[in-house]
Amino acid sequence: MSGRRAVPETLRQFFNRRYRELAKLPEYAKIDAMELANIVEDEFYDCAFDPVPPIPERTLH
Repeated sequence: MSGRRAVPETLRQFFNRRYRELAKLPEYAKIDAMELANIVEDEFYDCAFDPVPPIPERTLH
């Protein structure tokens, strides 16, 4: 295991990556740039504000 930690993706990096991924898909090919940007923004906020599942308690043996 290396000593490097994963660097979290910035909002701009997420937006650019996801925008490029969706733009390549045939079902999004005819959507204009502004609408596609809105789809990516909605997707980000859906992910960002999902409730976090509770961490199961550890049992002591």
